[in-house]
Amino acid sequence: MAIQKKQTKASKRWPRYCFLAALVMVAVAVALYFWAYYTIDSEFSAVSSYYGSRYEELFSLSTPDRDMKEEILRQGEEALAFIGSGEDCAAFGALAPYCTDTESYAGASKVEFTLEDLAGKTDGDESYLWVAYTQRVYDADGNMLRGSGSSQERILARWSVKKLDGRWVVTEILEHP
Repeated sequence: MAIQKKQTKASKRWPRYCFLAALVMVAVAVALYFWAYYTIDSEFSAVSSYYGSRYEELFSLSTPDRDMKEEILRQGEEALAFIGSGEDCAAFGALAPYCTDTESYAGASKVEFTLEDLAGKTDGDESYLWVAYTQRVYDADGNMLRGSGSSQERILARWSVKKLDGRWVVTEILEHP
């Protein structure tokens, strides 16, 4: 004789609760995507025409290689913080324009900056990373010598990245003038 298990009201509701929970999670994910889209687009839409179709890369759901991203951001932070001669700045390669050249900015003694990665993609040994940054260079008296961006208006840049000799390096920078 087969034993039949009697379904309770609670066990009948369980699939319905799972379905509703999944629906809520999907709705939250979609809302977060559109919030991120709106936030990025509202900040940088004024320069979107300069980047053309590449601007849409900012809204892709691809994720760059974590090791590449960490290495490139570390190199970017080092370049943004660096104060030295033009020759020393040249060692940063494509990131050299972010260095503070003491020949152009004599008396530079302090740099404050922010750097945030926004999006990116890794495809084998080639990649790109979208970043937003600000930079302020001060002399010993606290006078600002150079500034790029502000807390309300960061600078958007697309860094093309390649793996050369086992090391990730920025090879090209696309940034609105």
